Amino acid sequence: MKIELSKPNYIYLKIIPSTSIRNNDTYKILQAIQSIYKPFLNRFTFYDYKQILNKTLPDTIKFELPCKVSYMIYISKKTVEFYFIVDERYKGVLKEALSRVWSSVTIFSVDKLPKFSSDSMYKQLVYAKEDALSLNVDRRDNDLISNNLNIIDTLQQGDKVGIFYNFIPTNQYTWRATFKNTVEKYKKGIPVDNNKINVVYAFKSIFNELYSTVNMFNTKPSINISSNNELSKTTQNKGSEFIINTQIALIGDSHNKLNTINNLRSLANSFRSIDEDNYLKYKSTKKFNYIDLNIGTELNKCSTKECGNFLSLPGRELLERFEIEHINTLEVEVPEELRTGYIRLGCNTFKGNAIATTMSKDKNLANLGLVALGPQGCGKSTYFANYCKDVITAGESLIVIDFIKNCELSEEIKNVVPKNKLIELDLSKQENMQSFSFNEVANFNPRTGYERLEVANMQTQLLIAFIDAINIDQKLSPRMRRSLAAAANIVFIHSGMSMRNVYECLSNHRKRLEYIAMVPEDMKLYLEDDIFNLDDMNEVDGKTGEISGTKTSKSDFILDRINLLMEDIKLKYMFNKPMDSNIDFIKSMDQGKIILIKIPDSKYPTVTHKNILTTFFVSKIWLASQLRGGMYKEPKRTHIIIDEVFQAPTAEFILKDVLVQARKFQTKFIFSAHYLSQIDTIKEALKASGSSYMLMQGTDKKNFEELKEDLAPFELQDLLNLKRYNSLNLIKTSNGYAKFITALPKPI
Repeated sequence: MKIELSKPNYIYLKIIPSTSIRNNDTYKILQAIQSIYKPFLNRFTFYDYKQILNKTLPDTIKFELPCKVSYMIYISKKTVEFYFIVDERYKGVLKEALSRVWSSVTIFSVDKLPKFSSDSMYKQLVYAKEDALSLNVDRRDNDLISNNLNIIDTLQQGDKVGIFYNFIPTNQYTWRATFKNTVEKYKKGIPVDNNKINVVYAFKSIFNELYSTVNMFNTKPSINISSNNELSKTTQNKGSEFIINTQIALIGDSHNKLNTINNLRSLANSFRSIDEDNYLKYKSTKKFNYIDLNIGTELNKCSTKECGNFLSLPGRELLERFEIEHINTLEVEVPEELRTGYIRLGCNTFKGNAIATTMSKDKNLANLGLVALGPQGCGKSTYFANYCKDVITAGESLIVIDFIKNCELSEEIKNVVPKNKLIELDLSKQENMQSFSFNEVANFNPRTGYERLEVANMQTQLLIAFIDAINIDQKLSPRMRRSLAAAANIVFIHSGMSMRNVYECLSNHRKRLEYIAMVPEDMKLYLEDDIFNLDDMNEVDGKTGEISGTKTSKSDFILDRINLLMEDIKLKYMFNKPMDSNIDFIKSMDQGKIILIKIPDSKYPTVTHKNILTTFFVSKIWLASQLRGGMYKEPKRTHIIIDEVFQAPTAEFILKDVLVQARKFQTKFIFSAHYLSQIDTIKEALKASGSSYMLMQGTDKKNFEELKEDLAPFELQDLLNLKRYNSLNLIKTSNGYAKFITALPKPI
């Protein structure tokens, strides 16, 4: 029978830290390393007693030689790097532990480690006291790594040092006895120095024996002066903890030997920051080959918690202070659900891998709103152009209501839209102006009288909101709303009617009587209150008893509102324009058209203009969405982009109720703003309806504060450190919200 030795095949892993690193649980990495320990018999490939008893062993058996895991910190004036050296067989065990404890770091394999010259000096650090006494294990600070890195300030150009930790998994069988023996010696005042052959140790031992002998003849109680100090809790707990054999070596390299000596001494002194019952002494050691893990330094039996001190990475302050290569923001893995959609969010980087990221394509989640937050120049317009491109590819519809400056957003989107898909409503041009009418209903053919009433009332509610938008400082009173609703309900049950017809019904008694007379008999019962309210508006001649006009007290307040439209020639033209030239939003949405509604600042400069027009188009779009919901089981999805909707307060107020229902009608709203507080009216509705958020580079920290709880574990600094054209995203998924960073899609 032949025994074949299975030797470790060591590979190198480089660690790139992040600004959100935490070192509190690094002892868990050591526990994972200790777990790869195998007793002697377990290293044989068979280890089956039946095979041994039956003498059925194979001709060749393998014996696995023990292996180690090493951690190296390389420091020069300009560079700090972190490496692990691990047997390839246990790479998965180590990477899993590293990812669990340092979830935000990037880990990748490299072919080689940094090299030191043949003139380098080698030193080691060993326990000053016996192994049972512990170092400090307080994980609330980064004192050791901070003190280690302070050497950078004193390094000269060309100087470099290395800290090398060798962790060797070992059995635990004799540890408790060893620990107990040391503690008993300590309590008796017997010296527990590690070096038992030097003069100091000999003197302590002789003195202790003499002192004990004198006490034997002393009738008074004596105090053992050697054991006044209580052992720390850390040492007391060490007896029940996992132990791992640890070697610590320091390597120094410089053109100047004195520099090397001073650098190594400074580095060794930095370890005094973790002194407690024990401390690490600086000693010479022979030269070793750290690349092949041929190291001959003394062993320290450290607890995994003590070794947690050694497995530290620098936090944000140290990374930035010493300009150490790092991931500037927290990296989070994107759920699989957000990798298979069609609306791109950009490219997410996780553990060095670039992942194309999208919004969910789930039929319900895909309808939920999106809010893009950021200042001018952050990339919103380019992102929306890409968004439009994705919508076109999916064969869906997109509507943009653009009233910012010269409609640059619409122009950027227009560049990616095929001509056969584009409907451009540039309201600075007469031929593009739309009639103030809800022509979509005129094209809708209700099947029953009740459906006609339902559609008419839908138009009425939209009209009331629109009239309110004409004067945002003074809302319609309840009496005014009642009169307007009565006129609109009576008018809109007839096809082809517009706002102009409602105006006639309110202002002209003859027209009013005509509209009432046209009400079908089967609907009069349902419209009885409305007819009564309209009759009450009639002025009756006291002598003849005939209707002679309209009571001005009943209608003037409403008509004054509508007359405000007439003050602007463009709005007056739209009021008087017949509806037959209007686009049909239902048909356009069904056909997957891209509709750009351009309201240039130069032509419509006042808040009132923007408010009136935005409210009108939002009302038409929502009406079309509701009607399509009744026409189809699952209509084609429509995306609506509104930039800075807060400039149209009445439209924003309408959207507060719309947002919580939009999902059911395959309608997705996308808003952009500088601050969440700008869209305060719809802020709660957005959250309640499950909207997603994109915080683009340069966005104000107030936005982060408002979403702080939802964005955890991301911190404000992660947002402030975003690269240009990057976004911190809070995206709705079937399992809640996913938070991650993406580089936005590049310009088309």
